[in-house]
Amino acid sequence: MMLSRLAFFVFEMNAALDMGKYDHVTVGEVEDHIQNKDLVPWLRLTMGQDVDLSVFDTTSTNELHDGLYDILSGYRGQESRKWGVRQRGVCLLIAWTVEMIQHKRWS
Repeated sequence: MMLSRLAFFVFEMNAALDMGKYDHVTVGEVEDHIQNKDLVPWLRLTMGQDVDLSVFDTTSTNELHDGLYDILSGYRGQESRKWGVRQRGVCLLIAWTVEMIQHKRWS
């Protein structure tokens, strides 16, 4: 996945977080959608016009899902200790996408 798409995703999730409209989205809920690999469609449905995920075609959506799934598989239950995230699922998405960038899970 291109670095620019991951950075764009972080910016969009940050904007969604700033709205305060998605504070009810939990860590567990996000993790469930990562596990089901339906996160991007779910975000489109949940956040609608508030976020722009148009840069995610089928290939990049699958790559995002795979990268987040890898992190979920290795760190589920350690969100608070490793990233300081306890409540907000959008914060988890930001943290884990930055983790993907740090570990060069992009091309």
